[in-house]
Amino acid sequence: MNDDKEQIRNRILEAAKKRFEHYGYNKTTVEEIAEDAGIGKGSVYLHFKSKQEILVSGVVSFNKCLLENCKNIFHYNLPIKECFNELIKTRFLTIYQYFASTPHGYEIFGAIHSMKDEIIKAAEFYIEEQKKLLINLIEKANQQGIFNVDNPKKTAHWIFMSFHFAMIANFDWFKSESEFIDYIETLVNLYYNGMLKH
Repeated sequence: MNDDKEQIRNRILEAAKKRFEHYGYNKTTVEEIAEDAGIGKGSVYLHFKSKQEILVSGVVSFNKCLLENCKNIFHYNLPIKECFNELIKTRFLTIYQYFASTPHGYEIFGAIHSMKDEIIKAAEFYIEEQKKLLINLIEKANQQGIFNVDNPKKTAHWIFMSFHFAMIANFDWFKSESEFIDYIETLVNLYYNGMLKH
């Protein structure tokens, strides 16, 4: 029974994701999501209180997958600099690629930003786990004598936040993915060089 509930919930999330991408968040209705998922409108409300909650749950699922992708970077035993670069790039380039490749990406991004407090609370575990990966990497670099960072936790937090706020403020400034990658790599180099032990 629980498997059936989980399957229906996933169908709702997948139907909503497709609707939001192709028709926009604002124009999409719960009735349309239900129809695309092959269930009644009432069944949607058994799983989600509102369209907003569906979006929040979708963002949580996105961050869960993102965490797994970030963890996979450590399986390759990359040098510290490459690992640092890949960790930042995986998180923020994945976010950029999704919104930039979706016809209504900016609208969805705006809807998510308008519910940021609710989303941060719901996805907090996965976001914090991503930060922990960066904290651990900074601590490892400290131990190897590469970095000289007094407070890895605080440093990791501000690195993440600087990229996050830059994306919110300047999301539509980037004309191409290569321009966004150049932006990430430039900032990563600045942070990396600033943390080096001299």
